[in-house]
Amino acid sequence: MCSICGGEYSVRTPVDYGFLYHLCPHCGSQPHEELDKEFAELYRRLDEAEDRSKKGRSA
Repeated sequence: MCSICGGEYSVRTPVDYGFLYHLCPHCGSQPHEELDKEFAELYRRLDEAEDRSKKGRSA
């Protein structure tokens, strides 16, 4: 695991109004395979939440 970003592929820099995020200078951008897997999991969780919401309204 990268000692700069900790496997997150980004580093943050504190500024007056929050943080600026940049790509990790050592790792670069996240590989497309990992990104696709991450988004698939997020969409699955969103679909589950929508299903629970619909079931709650119909009861």
